[in-house]
Amino acid sequence: MTDKIVLLSSTELESLVRSAIRQELAAAANQKKEKEFLNARDVCVLLNISVSTLSKWKRENKIPFSKIGKRVFFSRKDVIGSLKDSKYQKLKQLQIR
Repeated sequence: MTDKIVLLSSTELESLVRSAIRQELAAAANQKKEKEFLNARDVCVLLNISVSTLSKWKRENKIPFSKIGKRVFFSRKDVIGSLKDSKYQKLKQLQIR
């Protein structure tokens, strides 16, 4: 195997680095979008609500969740579905595409 030395201008190098960063960010965004089960923090970020609001909605059964041991999980599909079906005004205002 032979090593090759490639000389790049600073603009070419910058372009390659920018391209690699864009690819990594796009891959990370796709991975985040595809996450099927969310933790409480993910739901709070998704809905732009506080942890106390999420706790209240859980207590009032306004948002579906599952519990395994002490850990609480939310299905992205169920959370978004509950927003669409909700009569609770705050949830309707937060609807996500």
